Amino acid sequence: MKMVETSGIRQCLILLYKGLLFRKRHYIVTFFEIVVPVLLMSVPAIIQSESNARYPYRRSDYDEPSEYRANWIDPKFYPPFDPFEKGTYGRDVQFVFAPSNGITENLMNASIELWKEKTKYIPRNIGMKGVADEDEMEAYCRYIQRSDNYLTIIGTVFNNFVSKKELPASLDYKIRYGEQYQRSFYTTSKYRVNGPSYGTDYEQTFFLGWQTAVEETFIKQKMEGEKMEYKLLMQEFPYPRHRENKGAMSIYQAIPWFVGYSLLIFIIDIIRRIIEEKANGSKELLKMM
Repeated sequence: MKMVETSGIRQCLILLYKGLLFRKRHYIVTFFEIVVPVLLMSVPAIIQSESNARYPYRRSDYDEPSEYRANWIDPKFYPPFDPFEKGTYGRDVQFVFAPSNGITENLMNASIELWKEKTKYIPRNIGMKGVADEDEMEAYCRYIQRSDNYLTIIGTVFNNFVSKKELPASLDYKIRYGEQYQRSFYTTSKYRVNGPSYGTDYEQTFFLGWQTAVEETFIKQKMEGEKMEYKLLMQEFPYPRHRENKGAMSIYQAIPWFVGYSLLIFIIDIIRRIIEEKANGSKELLKMM
């Protein structure tokens, strides 16, 4: 007997009909598969709604808080500081710069001498090496870091030093800082997480001192011997008045967990059905139709 070929649309309709029959015959399983994920995903919304109903927003709480005074922290202001006074104690430092030519080498030598003169924490050994470009700098720094884990490397890339005879009109450069400890410079965050605190990675490294030394040396060389007396001070941005949230868990941190566990129910059920179809040969029977 010759069997009639079945098109893709007919196979899709057969699968939909099979699924409908399965849902009708296993209505209890279908009920829990729909209700349980919806309840799990509704829990964060219910918690947030109850929290807002219990502690409604009042303008006075944010303007002049009274009974909630303990939850507020006053603004934080930081005193000015000398960038050369920041850094770590005895470390070996290797200065690497690119590109290597007479102008950049002269600027680096003068910057290192100024940095050694004014910095508060003098390293044990100081070295300098020039390379052709930034890619060669990365390869060289990775090589020497593998041989000496306690070495602090300060890479300086000069971008607009095209001429080998004179300094450019402006200073365009970047600093590639590396040492054994993985430092994190949070340049994208407007304010520190969980409020202000002392001891940032900018203050605990030679980054600020070297940045100031390079810029001050560049200005002096551009002045060509003219007398210039000034003292550069830095100051951290003030932190505004804020509510204390250190150690508190936000409801938005729990939403991904609820959504993930809700979808996990569907995944487990799909895997179970695939195993049953493989065991019963339902897919092979459909191909024979």
